[in-house]
Amino acid sequence: MATVSRRTAGVAQERPAEPPAPTEGASQPKPSLARDFWLVFSGQAISMQGDGLAGLALLWWIVEKTGSVTIATTLSMLSMLPVIFLGPVAGGHGH
Repeated sequence: MATVSRRTAGVAQERPAEPPAPTEGASQPKPSLARDFWLVFSGQAISMQGDGLAGLALLWWIVEKTGSVTIATTLSMLSMLPVIFLGPVAGGHGH
């Protein structure tokens, strides 16, 4: 914080510098809710695309390592079971 020196009766006194006075009619910029929404929305969309590509890459890797599409399909179906069975129950408690 800046200070300004002032001499009174030979003794230096320190006081904080005053901020500049606001001009008439000037207002602070208001945050744009639409901009914030689109930032969150686009970030979520990019994240979901990344999740989908990671899942696809994982299935591709399973097929490459095992040589069996059946194993990859079975694992993919098994990974969906918690969402299918717990989604309706947990979905109501998440809000």
